[in-house]
Amino acid sequence: MPLLRFPFRAQRLRRKLPSLRTLVILGIFLTGTTIAGFYIGSRFIQPIHLQRFNSFAELVYFIQTHHSSNQGYTVGEPFGGGWAEDTGLAATETGAQGYSTTNVQVEGVDEPDHVKNDGTYIYTITDEEVVVIRGFPAEELGIVCRFQPIGSPNTLFLYDSSRLVVISTIFSDLVEWPQPKEVAIEVFDVTNPFNPQLDQQIRVEGEYLGARLIDNHLYFLANRWVTDDNGTIVLPSLSVGDTDIVIPANEIYYDAGTYDYSFCYTIVLGIDVTDAAAPPEIETFLGGRSTSVIYTSLTNLYLACARYPIYTQGLEGTNTVIHRCKIEEGSITYEASGQVSGYLINQFALDEFRGHLRVATTSWVSSSSPNSDVTSSTEMQVSNVFILNMHLDIKGRLEGLAPGERIYSVRFMGELGYLVTFYKTDPLFVLDLSVPTHPSLLGELEVTGYSDYLHPLSDQYLLGVGKDVAISEDQSWWWYQGVKISLFDITDPCQPEEPFRFTIGVRSTDSALLHDHKAILIHSSRQLLVLPILLAEYPENITNPPPYEYGEYVWQGAYIFHFDLSNPTLTLLHQVSHISNCTALADDPWFFRPYYINRALYIGNILYTLSNYKLTLHDLTDFSNLGEVIIDPTPNP
Repeated sequence: MPLLRFPFRAQRLRRKLPSLRTLVILGIFLTGTTIAGFYIGSRFIQPIHLQRFNSFAELVYFIQTHHSSNQGYTVGEPFGGGWAEDTGLAATETGAQGYSTTNVQVEGVDEPDHVKNDGTYIYTITDEEVVVIRGFPAEELGIVCRFQPIGSPNTLFLYDSSRLVVISTIFSDLVEWPQPKEVAIEVFDVTNPFNPQLDQQIRVEGEYLGARLIDNHLYFLANRWVTDDNGTIVLPSLSVGDTDIVIPANEIYYDAGTYDYSFCYTIVLGIDVTDAAAPPEIETFLGGRSTSVIYTSLTNLYLACARYPIYTQGLEGTNTVIHRCKIEEGSITYEASGQVSGYLINQFALDEFRGHLRVATTSWVSSSSPNSDVTSSTEMQVSNVFILNMHLDIKGRLEGLAPGERIYSVRFMGELGYLVTFYKTDPLFVLDLSVPTHPSLLGELEVTGYSDYLHPLSDQYLLGVGKDVAISEDQSWWWYQGVKISLFDITDPCQPEEPFRFTIGVRSTDSALLHDHKAILIHSSRQLLVLPILLAEYPENITNPPPYEYGEYVWQGAYIFHFDLSNPTLTLLHQVSHISNCTALADDPWFFRPYYINRALYIGNILYTLSNYKLTLHDLTDFSNLGEVIIDPTPNP
């Protein structure tokens, strides 16, 4: 990892609030969009008006005339994924014995993952196959079926223990470098898990973007470049069973203000997974590059992508464009578009609440003021929260938080919002969003390190998982250290506290949770927290290593904690690994990756830990080993 150098003030563990707010925060501004656009700070923002093409010739002309233009906007690289009012738990206790489900952002909106279970059977992906495992009871443990979908499987959904949705990538025939060519959606009837039967098959030209499942309706998204391998502009297409469908130009939305060096289609499908005879609903958008973030509430699907002005000095003109589609019983209807300043960190930066969309962004602003906290460059990053109505007009805003820092994690919880930014310390900001036109800052807490992921354990406590950091003696730069787990006391939103923190390992230590929110398991009734950890330590012969020294990998597996919120603490109860010879991990960590535990789940009183090649079972009372399933026959390293 390259050395990160930033200028620092000598002391900043407790920020001087009056000075920061007076000099940097731009304040709360009330505004609304009009047909003529609006201002963000001193920048005029063009309105977003989507329309449909009248003909294919008009579509071709638009792409040709808006390609590599010297005016207008260009859409940048994807920034990641969306978030909303959540369950507060990574697992639900349903069924006769209770079992965990995927950790999702919005209650009632399922998200895809490479493992699903229904309290009896566990469905997972290994290499090119889908594997069905009898997981409960433990006495009947074993693989009952394995099958290969039409493509290389990416992710799964399970509906009502009767329909398994498998989303796969179909690659081109290029021998040296196969490219994604199509995305396949296959719905299998798994009423009899021993013999899944293909019920539906849809193939979409392009690459998989994302999907959500609400009841029995799947909302699926894919991106497709506007040109084929020969550079010819083509229309997007898909096949439903044996029927080929080409989406006509007069059904494709576009924004006349979009300019870019490359364009692609975003195809949105609504599919009833229980009715193979029902045709899919289709909505299609033409944009620069690709949609980068999707967020779905129970009634709306949002598409977001970042835009940069082509000719600016730096990144100060970065905006995020958002489109809203109403969804209901599989139908998809485009309704509104808007934009805000800055870019999104991931899907959790979006949240729908009481008829408004809350959006957290990081943006670039000029830092030419001599009183600025950061004076080494002409631009610096700040954090913002915008509140939009259902027309996606900005109704309230709070801008300029955390000068010189960017957002690392976001959590919206009802009328409150929580932001974690990072520069050398980890400021946790608490925001009052109860009045959409008047968002305000309630309190903040600064501690060392940062949190990549926030998760509510109760109304009073918030879990933060990220990295600890070490600051150089001259305060001029910092280095990542081990994985940091924090318990934040948010009882008083004006004065949040960190009563407990725990650091795992040294520099190089990592966790899948820092990159994928589905990697966490929280068993609320037992107060258990399970995290996958790749542990690094310093060799015994190294004493007092400098903070930039990387540790050696010594272990990978699941850490199992008990959390006590009455006296906020985390206690390590047990560790589980799928690697029998961890001493060789430092020599070739890549070789062991198929045995890296990346998911944990529970059914009844059994904890299951999953890697690509193995599933192990442990009793949740004493963590005794109850058995294992070898998913892939490759010898255990």
